[in-house]
Amino acid sequence: MGAGGVALPEEGCWGAFEPADLARVVGDGDEGTLNVSGGFVLARENQIATCRVEVDGEGRFLAEAKRPPVDGGTLLSAAEQDAGAGPGPGHDPGSADGREPLGFGTQGRVWSDGAVVGFTCRRRPEDPFEVELKISGRPAADDRRVLGRLMRQYFDAARQQLRCEV
Repeated sequence: MGAGGVALPEEGCWGAFEPADLARVVGDGDEGTLNVSGGFVLARENQIATCRVEVDGEGRFLAEAKRPPVDGGTLLSAAEQDAGAGPGPGHDPGSADGREPLGFGTQGRVWSDGAVVGFTCRRRPEDPFEVELKISGRPAADDRRVLGRLMRQYFDAARQQLRCEV
């Protein structure tokens, strides 16, 4: 059950998020809808899994997972553009653009309406691959700590569901 009586499936978004934290992002409304595309497998390069939460027909939360191609095209670089700053040498994620480091994963950052993190998944030494996770939504009172908690939950769930070594 989300905030304001919005009911969302407990297993929504691959079971990655605590319902109470997700409720703080999706907010109030009458009807909640969950749209999940792709299973959380990421079996090949350039495969993307998404989960979108809508309340009363309005997108309130989006979770994306991507296994980027070896030659680039990453969510991390797209998130930098979304946050209004290009990736560049000397860029400080905690600078005036409002982004702060997450403290886990690769290039993990959180800002007022999103977060992004990457990691290397190792199932066997001969087949490690990169995974990128991105979430977007606007928590009540612009509390980016909620987004940081949601990203930590997503990070842990993704590594478990992909069976990556810890």
